Amino acid sequence: MRDFMRGIADFGDSFAWFRRTPKAMQTALIPAAVVWVVLAAAVVAFLVYLPQIAIAVTPFANDWNAIWAAVFRVGVSFGLFGAVIYLSTRLYRGLVATVGEFAYVRLRRAVAEHAHSKLQPRRESTSRLFASTILGFFTGIPLAIAVLLLSLIPVVGFVLGWIVAAVAAGRELGEDLVRSTVSDDTVIAANRARITGFGIAANLTILIPFAGVVAMPVAVAGATALATNLDQPGTGGHSAS
Repeated sequence: MRDFMRGIADFGDSFAWFRRTPKAMQTALIPAAVVWVVLAAAVVAFLVYLPQIAIAVTPFANDWNAIWAAVFRVGVSFGLFGAVIYLSTRLYRGLVATVGEFAYVRLRRAVAEHAHSKLQPRRESTSRLFASTILGFFTGIPLAIAVLLLSLIPVVGFVLGWIVAAVAAGRELGEDLVRSTVSDDTVIAANRARITGFGIAANLTILIPFAGVVAMPVAVAGATALATNLDQPGTGGHSAS
């Protein structure tokens, strides 16, 4: 738990990169803003039609008692919304990385240079990043279905579904961001709680209206700084910086 809370604190400290590397952070805001606005519009459109969608996917409830049918469809609505939010966050980080590849590599390098780190953030081709984004979206569908099913549990289902989505999305986000600088699986495994705490804090911030635009550059900068300061397995020390 201590390392998990440490990761959350790491994300909070990451906002200071607007002061340390202002130009790189400001440039990285542009692709984040474009993608966030597009996805936010899509999610809002989904919300507008959510009641009709919930009814359309539960035709078997038409013959139920009106109260039970309404309660069940509310659960389905919450589950569908949670599933869409989870998939949207996966899509968001992938599209931002694809559209803003140059800006984010520049940001990672600026952070590494400021931290006097020997680690070199990697560049990837746009086609590879886009393919990874699409693959990530589809591989996230099973968990999105699990979130939907959990939300059908009376009383606690909605909360359980959102907790599962938040933890899963946060862990994925944290590891994806750190792997852009550190690819050593043993180092990542040794710091998983810290990375997960960082990723969950970043992912939840992305969901906040307008704050989500700022959250992605902050997360990338913070994850790069975090990658230069991860505990080495079995040594209690830190990675090369």
